Amino acid sequence: MTDREQLRADIKRRLRRYREIKEERKQIAGELGRLEAIAAAPSSPNLDGMPKGPGAGNPVERMALRVCELEEKYKEQMVALVAAQLEIENLIGGLAPAERRLARLRYIEGLTWEDIGAVLNYSNSQIHRYHRAMLEHLVDAEIERRNAKK
Repeated sequence: MTDREQLRADIKRRLRRYREIKEERKQIAGELGRLEAIAAAPSSPNLDGMPKGPGAGNPVERMALRVCELEEKYKEQMVALVAAQLEIENLIGGLAPAERRLARLRYIEGLTWEDIGAVLNYSNSQIHRYHRAMLEHLVDAEIERRNAKK
């Protein structure tokens, strides 16, 4: 596999990751919502009347601390996911509008080639030709970016 082919495969892998990132962000947002509901729920007082020994601590406080720790973990994950999403947006941001739309339909929305053809009113062969051209533009841009770093 040539360097250019390897770079093209890497770009396709990064583009495919976008949908996974969206799903993971949605899942984490749901978990954060559930944790907020737990944290906001009223705690029941200790009604058993039994004294607590030293160091027993309040179980509600311990749970609240764990919920806060988990929320922080989820927020850190969200920051990392947003950074990865931004990297992909920057990658496709330099494309022409039609190519950007094709990239979004395929890699972000997850449409099949047939569905993309129907949306854009292109034949299957046209879609694949435009897709190849889009990938080549991304490869060229990545090579240019790498050379500029040197």
